[in-house]
Amino acid sequence: MAQEGQVTTLGEFIEQRCSKCHGIEDPKGDLNLVALESEGLGENRDEWLLVAEELSLQVMPPHPEPKPARSEYLAMLGILRDSLGDEVPELSTPVTRAPFSALRRRTGREIAGAILALTDIETPADALPMEAGLHVYDVVGAGMTLDAAWLDRWLSLADSVSREAIRLPEPDRIPHVQASGRKLSSPRQSGGRLSTQGIAHLTHEFPRDGNYTLRGKAWAQQAGTRHAWVALTLDGKRIEELQVTGEGPDSAITMTVHMRVTKGPHQVGVAFLNDYFQPKEEDPRERDRNVIVEQVSIDGPLDPQPPTSFQTELLLQAGEGNETQAQLGSAMTLLANRAWQEAPRAEDIQRLLELVQEEPSPQASLRLGLAAVLASPRFLLVGEIGEPGTPLSGPALATRLALFLWGSLPDEQLLQYARSNTIQETGVLEREVERMLQDPRARGLAAGFVPQWLQIVRLKSHAPSKELFPEYDAQLREAMLTEPVELFHSILQDGLPARDLVRADWTMINQQLAGHYGLPATGHSKETERYSLTETVRRGILGHGAILTASSDPGRTSPVLRGKWVLEALLGDAPPPPAPDTSVLDVSAPAELGLSMRERLKLHRTEPGCASCHVAMDPLGFALERFDAVGRTRVGKVDEQGTLPDGTQLDGPLGLSQMLTSDARFLPHLTRSLATYAVGRPLSPDDLDTLERAIREVHEPDPPLVTLVRTIVLSDLFRCQPRDTQDL
Repeated sequence: MAQEGQVTTLGEFIEQRCSKCHGIEDPKGDLNLVALESEGLGENRDEWLLVAEELSLQVMPPHPEPKPARSEYLAMLGILRDSLGDEVPELSTPVTRAPFSALRRRTGREIAGAILALTDIETPADALPMEAGLHVYDVVGAGMTLDAAWLDRWLSLADSVSREAIRLPEPDRIPHVQASGRKLSSPRQSGGRLSTQGIAHLTHEFPRDGNYTLRGKAWAQQAGTRHAWVALTLDGKRIEELQVTGEGPDSAITMTVHMRVTKGPHQVGVAFLNDYFQPKEEDPRERDRNVIVEQVSIDGPLDPQPPTSFQTELLLQAGEGNETQAQLGSAMTLLANRAWQEAPRAEDIQRLLELVQEEPSPQASLRLGLAAVLASPRFLLVGEIGEPGTPLSGPALATRLALFLWGSLPDEQLLQYARSNTIQETGVLEREVERMLQDPRARGLAAGFVPQWLQIVRLKSHAPSKELFPEYDAQLREAMLTEPVELFHSILQDGLPARDLVRADWTMINQQLAGHYGLPATGHSKETERYSLTETVRRGILGHGAILTASSDPGRTSPVLRGKWVLEALLGDAPPPPAPDTSVLDVSAPAELGLSMRERLKLHRTEPGCASCHVAMDPLGFALERFDAVGRTRVGKVDEQGTLPDGTQLDGPLGLSQMLTSDARFLPHLTRSLATYAVGRPLSPDDLDTLERAIREVHEPDPPLVTLVRTIVLSDLFRCQPRDTQDL
């Protein structure tokens, strides 16, 4: 069996798999593989050995880019070994089988959730490097990195968050900025001399939103029958105009405006509004009107900056009015209690106070203290080392539960149960699950799990053909990515059956995506709303644009990729990688021109080793051929029928939905996937036995999705240390 798009030469591999990050423009790590390949393998031996090591570990390309087939890794290592010798390593065991670690760090997504819960600050999506993607789920510790580059980015983020969360007192002296003469920018690089209409300005980074005083001082060389007119400007817009009646420096006028300006870079300047030039005028003094801008200045901010709401609330809880050191100690204790898995000890707080004691103000001490709390391993690392099979401590269990259901920190109620260790009581834990799933923060489960389970993270880097699909843009892509998350969340919160994920005759989309699907507009374009699909062939996630686009090639659909996706993502029955000597399906080969896709695949299956996998994948993929490469419904005759190996006939998306609804593999695989995401480790045989026993106790033929989640949390798999880690 061969996969479409498989490559066999080093140049093709670099072009298709590596050039996005290591190409000509701004190569990551200063490693330009395109340039290295053009120089040949005889040069830059050290760099090529580094590439070989990365390929042997199967860590490149990084998540969310799709991983090459095992045969591709083997082929590339063979090419490098032929040139570089035995120093090129063999292909290693994938990291997904690496030994389990009881401790793991928070993912970038979980860090953002924790910071939001703690400080109400939203962090940029790219604030931290993406997870390496060595496992399907980013929460699996074996696939994470904690190197110097990652830590450097993390410490910078912790410092940035603390600066935004804690405001320092305003200085007694009001900041003053000014520019004059050649330090002013003007159209002809003439500094403050404006011989024609234009603006002489300075650019200033305003530190925050606030009240400022803007000034501009200018004088004129008069000419003609009118006086010169000038204006004080902000970003080119006139905010005050004034006539210059005199002439020469002694008659300079000053324009002053007090106004509110937003944070960020702005241009403040003086504009010359009415140029005059008559070179033939008899009196030389009447030939040319000019303006000379002596100075532009900015004073401010003038208004005191209030503390942030987070800062105010924290100090209020710490005991406003207390002696400063005691209040600071209370504040540090509150922060550490909230952010760390384990409650801080007295010596922890003392070390924090010693760290911040040299700061110039209580606010500066609090700012540094917050950064230290966030930078601590006790925030960054989660999990617990314990004896196999023993219950997790209350704090460790609460942290695991909050990360699973919210992707965030435990709230105060959950912390109370954790610190009293009553959270391990089945009744308490069950009630907390119900409460937390009805909280708006429960969307964090869908937002974290669904894109990884359905393998649609790759859509962010997938680029359908602009020529064939001009309507596909960033807004449509985001709407596509939102749809499966909202469907999963709605099914979870409404107590609907888990199988509705593949059979629901409704969806949650905005008006733009509804129009893309050919559905009538019913609401506001940017709001996600419920749409009926009863008059369509779309059912559940099978009709979602994100999945249909991510499992297509840029210019056409791919029954093989879509069939493989159904087997992997929905049934947990991934086909084995193709044999190293299996040929690639070349849809443009001259011998195959004029053949339909089904005929090409039939011809391809005649090769040894291909039929056994394609006979299972291809019918599933053809059942989705009603949808094009960006998820639109095709009209007219479409080849969408297929026969599975057991004789089951599939007729389009509706037939596939019916098959998956009754397939005995769907619910167990969904449950295993949720459980892996919940505990942050690959499941061992003992874990699988524990999970299977728990699911057997659910005496419901069509269980709600919420029941699967609740069952996982109440099982020993979630509540205890793993019993057997040798197979993890």
